[in-house]
Amino acid sequence: MAVITMSFDWTIFLSVAGAFGAAGTAQYLSHRLTEKREVDKFLKEKYQNLYSPLTFKIVNYIYTESDYRKGVNMGWKPDPDSLLEALMGLLEKNINYINIKLLGIYEEYKFSELNFKLKMEQGKKATKDPYQASQEFYARLAVFDEVLHEYIDLSEKLGVNINKDKVYGVLSIIKLYKFLEDFCFGSTAKFLFENAMHVNNDTLGERSGLLKITEVEMKTRSIEEYAKKHTGEFSQDCYKYMFELLYEIDELLSWTYDKFNKKLKDHVEEDLGFICWRLHKNINADALLKPFK
Repeated sequence: MAVITMSFDWTIFLSVAGAFGAAGTAQYLSHRLTEKREVDKFLKEKYQNLYSPLTFKIVNYIYTESDYRKGVNMGWKPDPDSLLEALMGLLEKNINYINIKLLGIYEEYKFSELNFKLKMEQGKKATKDPYQASQEFYARLAVFDEVLHEYIDLSEKLGVNINKDKVYGVLSIIKLYKFLEDFCFGSTAKFLFENAMHVNNDTLGERSGLLKITEVEMKTRSIEEYAKKHTGEFSQDCYKYMFELLYEIDELLSWTYDKFNKKLKDHVEEDLGFICWRLHKNINADALLKPFK
């Protein structure tokens, strides 16, 4: 019986396989390029429709709110409430562009507003008490903080050449306010916010100011956590870096004190009194206050 043998032409197989492989690779690359173009398009839309215009509105609002709280420039600037309404309207209109983290922060702020409105409707409150107003303002600043960081991140991803100094300056103001509020220095936080322009120009402008406050906050929290873990008690040492920063700001603000009814020292003293009385913490206030002007 004759055996029929057939030789396999590998060149044909390789040619076909190569063709399929090339086609598959081309399709994959085309898909990735299309996907990248869609992502880039979405990022540009986010930047143009929300983050860029919203950032300028936030910067304007922060300095206007600061001036209004201080009682200056009230005649020629728009009131902060109308600016706030406009920027929140822009955010809500383009809420599909915000990330999950910002959405959570924004919802927390809206709930703080809603709680007060419900109490008004129930007749429990006619106006916000100072604590509630402070909490709502804190939540509002948390929204702005995340928006501004996202704006910087987007501008870098898209290669947009922007002057970030003004944005970093506002981030510094927000960071300082939240940091001091977290440690119950509410009066100090409000005073420095009201003098944001002076503080920003002299101490906290540009990215270095934001990094300085961030570093001070990290050190302060670290010392506080260490004391709680190892002694279970409050340690005045946790104020070391915070007060070094406040002394520095006090030195740079001293030339403006003839225009104020109270100095930074007065607000710090008020906060220390509250902390000692309400939170029952043993603090050597005289030692902390001595270096102030």
